[in-house]
Amino acid sequence: MMMLLLVAGAAALVAPGSRPSGAVACRGAAYDYCVQALGCTAAEATKAEGALLPNIAESMTRTQIDCVCDWLQSSLDLSDAELKKMFLTFPHILGLSVEATLEPKFDWLQKRLDLGDAQLRKLVMTRPQLLGLSIEDNLAPTLEWLQTRLDLDESGLRKMVLAVPSLLGYSVEDNMALKLEWLRRRLDLDDAGLRKVVLGRPQLLGLSVEDNVAPKLDWLQTRFDLDDVQLRKMVLTRPQLLGLSIEDNLAPTLEWLQTRLDLDESGLRKMVLAVPSLLGYSVEDNMALKLEWLRRRLDLDDAGLRKVVLGRPQLLGLSVEDNVAPKLDWLQTRFDLDDVQLRKMVLTLPSLFNYSVEANLEPKLHWLQTRLDLDGEQLRKVVVAFPPLLGLSVENNMEPKLCFFEEELGLSPSEVRASIVSAPSRLGRSLKTRYRPRLEVCRAAGVDASLVLSYATIVDEKFCKRARIPLEALRAAQEKRPPGYRRPLCSKEADITVAVAPCAPAAFLVPPRPRRRAAAPPRRALKGDSTITVLHQFESVVLDPALAADGNFWIYALVVVEQGGFPLNVLGDPEASATDLLMGGGADETDAYDYEGVVFEATPVDAPPGKAAALVVADATFTAMPEAAWRRFRTVIAVGGDTDYGDEDAGLIAVSSMGELRALTICSYASLNKRA
Repeated sequence: MMMLLLVAGAAALVAPGSRPSGAVACRGAAYDYCVQALGCTAAEATKAEGALLPNIAESMTRTQIDCVCDWLQSSLDLSDAELKKMFLTFPHILGLSVEATLEPKFDWLQKRLDLGDAQLRKLVMTRPQLLGLSIEDNLAPTLEWLQTRLDLDESGLRKMVLAVPSLLGYSVEDNMALKLEWLRRRLDLDDAGLRKVVLGRPQLLGLSVEDNVAPKLDWLQTRFDLDDVQLRKMVLTRPQLLGLSIEDNLAPTLEWLQTRLDLDESGLRKMVLAVPSLLGYSVEDNMALKLEWLRRRLDLDDAGLRKVVLGRPQLLGLSVEDNVAPKLDWLQTRFDLDDVQLRKMVLTLPSLFNYSVEANLEPKLHWLQTRLDLDGEQLRKVVVAFPPLLGLSVENNMEPKLCFFEEELGLSPSEVRASIVSAPSRLGRSLKTRYRPRLEVCRAAGVDASLVLSYATIVDEKFCKRARIPLEALRAAQEKRPPGYRRPLCSKEADITVAVAPCAPAAFLVPPRPRRRAAAPPRRALKGDSTITVLHQFESVVLDPALAADGNFWIYALVVVEQGGFPLNVLGDPEASATDLLMGGGADETDAYDYEGVVFEATPVDAPPGKAAALVVADATFTAMPEAAWRRFRTVIAVGGDTDYGDEDAGLIAVSSMGELRALTICSYASLNKRA
């Protein structure tokens, strides 16, 4: 009796004007159960009962409520607190019949989506409103449409529903169909791409296009100066970006990264395109701690920290405890490195963090030590002197090279061992463009073949001078077509060795004809030394892999590396492999593996890696590039294009072939050295 009076008194505290329209004026069984059994406040009980239809609330008995709630608790293994949460979220559940509705619906959901008991529990707890939807009119048609529209297998469909149970209540015609079609058109997605984006972020289907998705895509495209292809790639790589807030996540994270690492726009863009997921990392709980740990562990200054992170942005996604720290400890212990030597090794080869100790590094070291019969100190000396060795393939690089030294040069195993220990970088030189051509000209000139290895690390000009061999003979040997050579994109190149006089200037190139202004007559490019004075000024060079089949491709690259003192970059998707791109463009597999990490960086770029950057690109590739993409580069050198017309203000140079570019570049560096 006392309990009823207390309940009535609590109900009297609720102002009549606060009740929802259609609410039951007198308190019924639902209200009593909510207060007495679930421990709800009077306000919670009033709101819950008011959500029920009046006729249901009035006819509901405590016995019916107990039956429903006991069954739910037993079937889903719910605690009292979880039952209370479910009831307050969806009060209508008290009016559902166990036999006619709840039990059949549980069975249907479990069978249709192949759910375990825990998954069913999660689904119902997350979205109890699903229990009020009709199987025939809502659930079954919506699941069928989703599965058909996105071509989902059972696993994909289950993943989507468990991630966003509320999507089963979305309208197909007025919501999901329109949203998917908009996303497909905005990002120019095929069916596979659309499926990947939605599976990667099913919550997209609950976001507003106008208020969320469209502004976010526009912001990403503008902030990183992305063309449509790059924007699509970013979203496909990390669909979760579309669930992040610009103001609360994306903009502050970018600002912090740029400030902390003192990045220019190009460096920031390179990092984000390489690892879009870093935009979702916590600054305080992840990146700040990780960078500070790395700085202290390696005693890095700001420039060193920036170099390591730019060299391997994926580092920010690795666990310090499970990956980075054990790997650094292993390197230091394995090679008996002091802190300075460890720092130097990481700065030289940041990609070390990507290699597995068990599956890559340790087996490679064991092979090298066995193959060359090295003692521990010799192995240490080789690796410390030439860290890029750890990134070389055994099968495709080191073993063929060592066999060449022994079989072609006639060196004994002990002589090979002594040579590599004294200059480990000899393992980083190419068989195709360095060792084999040099051996050929030495044999033809009757010169001691051992010079090929002894002088392996010096540039071609000095090698020829010391060996008393004409440089022209070595160039001819380097330019020989290998078996299976394919004609490059530039058809003229197949019929010439060097199409111009060695130091003749190239013409400047206007943008491709589709971009020319029809009313503006073409102007003759200035003839003279303008091109010669430009080609040695680059701080970085990005090479189009479509040129890799050209016989002068590697020769040009080696000239730039040796004279410019920096490795080159390969144009392409930063998530791809530079080696694979080069082989896809026609490069010899051995060359590609030989030069990775030595002549070119392993990670491709799709933007200038520095300020004074040049893009060497096939004319066909250049013509297809958006203007915004090539305009980022200080200079664009189009190979195989129209060399007759020019606009010197455009920053474009045209050459007929890689052979011409190679000859002009040699002259450019020669003129620089002469002036010096």
